[in-house]
Amino acid sequence: MRNKKTEKIFVEVKVPIRSCVVCRGKAPKEELKKIPTDKQGGKGAYVHKGCIDAIKTKKVLHKIYKSNISDEIYDKIIEELRFD
Repeated sequence: MRNKKTEKIFVEVKVPIRSCVVCRGKAPKEELKKIPTDKQGGKGAYVHKGCIDAIKTKKVLHKIYKSNISDEIYDKIIEELRFD
């Protein structure tokens, strides 16, 4: 017979995992920065904090937005991600 007073119940907490669009590495959502891909901000692409500088060199935003992105926009997005 089990003693219900001393029995411990463990609850498994699921942590959302996302992929970095630059290096394709997986990490918990809290460790990544989000680049919104729609006006409402619901959908987005995630980037490791260490991969922020590679966004411009790998032209990741071209693939995300499916259009040509100017260097000025890359610079603005990178600056916002660093100070977020």
